[in-house]
Amino acid sequence: MNNLISNVVGIVGLWHLGCVLAAGLSSKGIKVIGYDSDKNTINNLNSGKTPIFEPNLSETICDSMSKNLLRFTYNIEDLSDADFIWFALDTPIDDQDNCDTSMLEFYMTEFNRKHIGKNFIVSSQVPCGTCDKLIGLVDNKKANIAYIPENFQLGNALEYFNNTDFWVIGSNIKEYLNQVSKLFKNICKKPMLCDLRTAEMLKHALNSFFATVISFSNSLSELAVEMRADAYKVVELMKMEKRIGKNLPLMPGPWFSGGTLARDVRALQNINNSNSQSTKFFESVLNVNNSRIEYLLKRLREKIAIKNKNIAILGMIYKNNTNTLRRSPGIQLYDFLIKYGVKNVLIYDNLLDKNEKILKNKNIEFCDDIEDTIKRSDIVIILRSDIIKNIPSTKFSDFFDRKIVLDIPNVYKDIYNNFIIKPGN
Repeated sequence: MNNLISNVVGIVGLWHLGCVLAAGLSSKGIKVIGYDSDKNTINNLNSGKTPIFEPNLSETICDSMSKNLLRFTYNIEDLSDADFIWFALDTPIDDQDNCDTSMLEFYMTEFNRKHIGKNFIVSSQVPCGTCDKLIGLVDNKKANIAYIPENFQLGNALEYFNNTDFWVIGSNIKEYLNQVSKLFKNICKKPMLCDLRTAEMLKHALNSFFATVISFSNSLSELAVEMRADAYKVVELMKMEKRIGKNLPLMPGPWFSGGTLARDVRALQNINNSNSQSTKFFESVLNVNNSRIEYLLKRLREKIAIKNKNIAILGMIYKNNTNTLRRSPGIQLYDFLIKYGVKNVLIYDNLLDKNEKILKNKNIEFCDDIEDTIKRSDIVIILRSDIIKNIPSTKFSDFFDRKIVLDIPNVYKDIYNNFIIKPGN
């Protein structure tokens, strides 16, 4: 094991971000106290069950607990033992993607009232300027706050934690920057340092850039389709240009979902004068994204009337290697299909927990066999590429016999016929 670090870190909020931080930090020799007000969450974590699936997350947590480097509690007083209080709360968003920071403010007020902590770190997604507001709720004039933007993608978060050197620490106090940096001696060779609002703004910039690339790709693909050009080939050739590169997420396909990217785009769009050209730019990124489902279903409806049809959705979960449904493309697509009067929606997803609260009161038929799901449908919508990895293109005609297929992630790259619709051609 790496050398132990004497500081104790208290993690506040134990959903995806908090659990990954707790597991990652403790695996590097840092003692961690994970706090959440929900007793069921704590009881589950103490038995090795995480609130969201992430590869190797449960195993890492169990290993750290066995080495007494990690413990979980629903007693807020236990955080008195922590040298740093690290906020990892999931900040909820409304239907317009506006962020709610009230729980962060509540906990900061509670810590102040109970005289718990003076060294604070925030990694929750928050609008720029939030950390200044939070530290203003603390009476202790020696209290410090830092912002560390996180970039943990669902499905590979722990792997990213263990392998990235992209750690940014923002604080307005130089001594505190150095103090927080020492926490990273087993994690990152040299974290990048900046002031508080620059770090907050960086989080907005990263997610908004990726969101912009996605909206650009989808806008480009719509125009390419109109001009009978191959948008997939266009972006493939674009990536050959060295100034663009192969890693940029240029790809005609689905809309961005889950709320993570949209939250930061909305934060930028909300800054100052909403009538400025700068904020209008980010508003347009959201508008393009929000119209994507309608566009794809319009192309489907041009091929076949969907009213009173049985439609299969292959892939309901947000993405592979996770199990969250929150604001997933599948949930969003389902709501549109119901609006258009489809007869029945059949769902196949081997990652799906059918007892999820969000699925209650929805007219969904859950299927356990992908072949049976396809056979019983008139129209098939493929949402995730991994969901049909066992159906090779050579078997396409056998499985999808003359059915209309909307292949959103372009799984079947080598198949072009009158029965398959793709976003990029």
